[in-house]
Amino acid sequence: MKKWLKQLAVLAASFSLFAQGPSLIAYAQTNQSGLEEHRGEALPEELIGTWEDDQGHQMILSEYAYEDETQSLTLTGYDLEVKSQDLRTYILYWDTTDIDPNVNPQPIMLDYNGHNYTITAGYTYHRQGESEETQARDLPVEMQGKWQSTTDGSTLTIGPRSYQIDDQYTYIITSYTSQELNDGTVQYTLQWDLDDYIQETGQTPPGPQAITLVFDPNQASPEGYVAFEAEDPNTDNSNSQADSTAENTQEETEETETQTDQSSDQASTTVASISSLEKKEAPKSATASIDPVTPKNQKGFLPNTGESGSLIMIIGGVVVLGLGIFLLLSKKKSKH
Repeated sequence: MKKWLKQLAVLAASFSLFAQGPSLIAYAQTNQSGLEEHRGEALPEELIGTWEDDQGHQMILSEYAYEDETQSLTLTGYDLEVKSQDLRTYILYWDTTDIDPNVNPQPIMLDYNGHNYTITAGYTYHRQGESEETQARDLPVEMQGKWQSTTDGSTLTIGPRSYQIDDQYTYIITSYTSQELNDGTVQYTLQWDLDDYIQETGQTPPGPQAITLVFDPNQASPEGYVAFEAEDPNTDNSNSQADSTAENTQEETEETETQTDQSSDQASTTVASISSLEKKEAPKSATASIDPVTPKNQKGFLPNTGESGSLIMIIGGVVVLGLGIFLLLSKKKSKH
């Protein structure tokens, strides 16, 4: 019973899928085949623009819109199938909110050829106003050279058939196209060698994305870049000499400051020594001032310089001498 119910559910789901139209069936099958889903994302840059065929039919693609001679649609995303290095299939999905419920909406399928830059969708379209593809030819001479970014300072080197940023991988340019824009600048779309990239880097990108470069003839440089100017060796020498002179001056200044500091330290040491001596002698002065042996001079007497003590000793000495002479004379007389 359970097995019969499961089979019935599978049949019902298959009938529902078929009733929703072949587009949904196709989507389910291709999705299982490895399509890259990009729902809600803007179209890639390689599709954006105005396309026309040889009969004058036009198709306009923007990030979220598709327009041709019969309809204008709002895109909601896309699926991508990479078939080879140059061939990619895009399945565009659009907003079906306001359409008749009885109408079965079909996604738009575009086959993009990156080799000759065309889109096939019933007709074969090429970009409006785009020049013919330039194969196996050098890039224009005015583009070649070394350029420096005005934003991050990176270096862009463009050779006759090469493109390199800083020291990264050097892309080998296999072909390019150019398109003049409304502001007078020229947009270049550069295709590069995928095999060489894989061989040199060991990596396999999801698909070769063309390099887009806008060249401004008025500025004679790619947009966002200026001509790279190598540093002048003489300028380097001058700068080195200036730096050397500055270093010598700084060293002399530091040496002078060191000497000054040493002199200041010596002076400070001397002052400290003198202060120390004064502090050591200070108690002696205090003791002398209260010495009871030292007479105290009255006002109007000799200056208080210690000379009064010397005078008393002299007077005492004379008295003692006179007394000694007197005694000596007295003894002589007594003998006689």
